[in-house]
Amino acid sequence: MLPVIHSEGQDLGIFAPIAVQLAGVCIQIPLSKLWASWNISPTAVVRHSLGEYAALDVAEVLSDADTVHQMGASAELLQKKWSRNTHGMFRCQRIKCL
Repeated sequence: MLPVIHSEGQDLGIFAPIAVQLAGVCIQIPLSKLWASWNISPTAVVRHSLGEYAALDVAEVLSDADTVHQMGASAELLQKKWSRNTHGMFRCQRIKCL
């Protein structure tokens, strides 16, 4: 997952889905802990797709280790059962401000 995090490219499609999903959760968890250190706590957590695992971690339903393990298992199943480019979601594009 480190190549995903350190990537400067905009196309995440070059990485395996499991690496992208793990990278996302491994950024979301410490970000939520950073906010908590600033006494910012959510009244609600909105999730999308496999983001439910980060939401479960923030809600303290799962530990950090369990979150990464369970999300990794789900992403691995997704990677095994779905063919690349056969399913999709809307993607946000970066907009350059002039």
